[in-house]
Amino acid sequence: MRAELRNTMEELREKMSEIEDPRHPGYVKYPLVDILIMCEVLSRLDTLGDLVIYAKSKQEFLSKEL
Repeated sequence: MRAELRNTMEELREKMSEIEDPRHPGYVKYPLVDILIMCEVLSRLDTLGDLVIYAKSKQEFLSKEL
């Protein structure tokens, strides 16, 4: 089971790392892929589309904190 979870997380990280980070490099505290994975895990979303909807609904908070 742990190996399956590790493979799933690696696949997720690989897919999310393809997303372009629009932030200025000098202002980046955390890598975008880490933020996206954290949001996905905490919100228990099933798809990247769900994650986009969630992130847009939390855009004000995310833009201030990240």
